[in-house]
Amino acid sequence: MEAKTVEGSARYRPRLEDDPLVRGLGRYAADVPLPGQAQAYFVRSPHAFADIRSIDTAAAKAAPGVVGVFTAADMDGIGNVSQHPPLAGRGGQKLIVPHRPALAGTTVRHVGEAVAVVIAETLAAAQDAAELVTVEYEERTPVVDLREAVREGAVQVWPEAPGNIAVDWPGMAADPEANAKEVDRIIASAAHVARVVVVHPRIMVQSMESRGATASYDPANDSYFLRCCSQSARSLRDGLAPIVGVPAQRLRSSPKTSAARSG
Repeated sequence: MEAKTVEGSARYRPRLEDDPLVRGLGRYAADVPLPGQAQAYFVRSPHAFADIRSIDTAAAKAAPGVVGVFTAADMDGIGNVSQHPPLAGRGGQKLIVPHRPALAGTTVRHVGEAVAVVIAETLAAAQDAAELVTVEYEERTPVVDLREAVREGAVQVWPEAPGNIAVDWPGMAADPEANAKEVDRIIASAAHVARVVVVHPRIMVQSMESRGATASYDPANDSYFLRCCSQSARSLRDGLAPIVGVPAQRLRSSPKTSAARSG
């Protein structure tokens, strides 16, 4: 790298989108409502791991302004929300992709997993009604440490993934199997072996506008239009269409790369 390149990279260049955002002039999803728009509010699990014994939505459905209340029982036809490209593991083992429902119906596997959604005329009405949804849980022991999760006899998070391992991936070497064996041979023959445990914190983008979205249905041509905070309209459409069970050409998506550009 040249000194000139370093100098140029270090020079301050203000971002064009920041000025309206910091002055409160950005446009967000709430600033551009659709005609007749309703609001959704999710009921989420307070537990890291628990079985769902019952969900009572009667009081929520009777609340003022509520359009509908939906649980896993209403999600027939909705596919697996886990979408991952195929990945080959050691010995040709395929990546295990458990069925992750849009709304948990039998078991919740992380804090905040959605178990119901309330649709209402206003966000306040949806939130008030969501607080009336009663969920009975039977807590289970969660697995929160990776080393404990792969020990023999550990609690199984997904029945489809024995040992809590989705795939044993040897890496991107030209011959991954041979490379893994060579690494094992080198470590086994070393005079001294140092083992280090590194804790890597989870990293999450904290956008000024979260992943809000508005969607509409056009009965004239039986199509859907989704407008959301994303950066790739095509990949979003191609991933979402099979989940909701419609052909890709009947689902249009429009990304918003920043809140300032939404509209």
